[in-house]
Amino acid sequence: MFRILIDCGVYQTTSGGADFIRRSVRDVIDETGGHVDVLAVTHEHWDHVSGFNQARDQFALPGEPAAADKLSVGEVWMGWTEDPADPVAQRIGRERGEAIRRVAAAAEAAKRYGAASLASGLDGVLGFFGGARRTTADALETVRSLATAPRYCRPSDPPRRLVEGVTSYVLGPPLDPAALYRLSDDSETYSIESPRPAQALFDAVDGVNGKGARDDARPFHRRQEIPAPFFEAGTTPIAHEEPDFFERAYWGEPVESGDQQWRRIDHDWLGASREFAIKLDNATNNTSLVIALEIEKSQRTLLFVADAQVGSWLSWGGLTWDLGARKVTGADLIARTAFLKVGHHGSHNATLRGQGLERMKDLIAFIPTDETLAKKVGWGRMPLPNLVGALERQADGRVVRTDQDFAANEGASPELRAFAKRLTMTDLYYEIEIG
Repeated sequence: MFRILIDCGVYQTTSGGADFIRRSVRDVIDETGGHVDVLAVTHEHWDHVSGFNQARDQFALPGEPAAADKLSVGEVWMGWTEDPADPVAQRIGRERGEAIRRVAAAAEAAKRYGAASLASGLDGVLGFFGGARRTTADALETVRSLATAPRYCRPSDPPRRLVEGVTSYVLGPPLDPAALYRLSDDSETYSIESPRPAQALFDAVDGVNGKGARDDARPFHRRQEIPAPFFEAGTTPIAHEEPDFFERAYWGEPVESGDQQWRRIDHDWLGASREFAIKLDNATNNTSLVIALEIEKSQRTLLFVADAQVGSWLSWGGLTWDLGARKVTGADLIARTAFLKVGHHGSHNATLRGQGLERMKDLIAFIPTDETLAKKVGWGRMPLPNLVGALERQADGRVVRTDQDFAANEGASPELRAFAKRLTMTDLYYEIEIG
């Protein structure tokens, strides 16, 4: 018996999330007898790694005596983009840290201006990287401590025989850094900010937050500006024929209630930070460790794409591994996919069409998603209806979502009813038997 655990986390605002994670790890301990052969951690997002903070004491360190209440790990696998000895990975880490700082600064500035909706959206992206006490970086350090020498996986790695009849392949993160930042392709999906504008935006943000940064791109010199904080009640520095004009029409209670919000344009420029934050989120997704498990008897593949996006997906088709008696390509593995862990909760740019889903036959698709939570935090249509429809067609209805019960209706095909019998759903796990 070989067991692999891929990620351990829950989105930050999930009600009772920490308790759910601890119960889930307890269930894994009971099911595995307290040991997994491989722990694969895909990328630095809270909903994939929070458990290594929330259930830290339930994981055993190397050399610790066996304990009934702890999970020991044989190997730790991470993407090469998390390798502290790799110069490109170091650069990616620095850029990610600076991007997180900038988004946090933009969120602070939005709160100063009273732009509640924008601040909430930026905070939502920051939630993927943890909170003030424990962060995703802390979680990754815990992961590294669970094995003497973590394996930093590259697509150039030779395939690994995990157990008789099962071989693992690494598809991502792509080795070409340019692919990491390719986040969209309208011809392949279902439905980085240029340096100067981004720098000007965040110089201005730092200025608002009192950091003293110089912004040469400001439309007005500071001598001609009247910053928004001066319009707070009782601090208006200029004469006006109506002494309470700014308080009444700009900053006072009617504004807070929304009656006068339409007058204000002073924080519109901050809206550009929303796109920057989304790109930070997507670029981090593209560093996902992507694993394909090939079942040699059936020549079918279990494909775990984490949250990999367009640049990563497009790189897989060019991969080739020489096994001596035969060659395996990334395109082969995609075409032979029997089980797909759908990427990024079913978002529009985490599943490709012609070079992805449309090549897969006799498929089972699994979508870890919560549509209600997605709407609550402003993520839009997630999962994307067009993608869900495409999955339903390609998988002949064998699409399992974590936010919905699966049941074959009376008019379902015999194959779909047979699949439903091979599916077990509980509040802690979904068990799917691959035929």
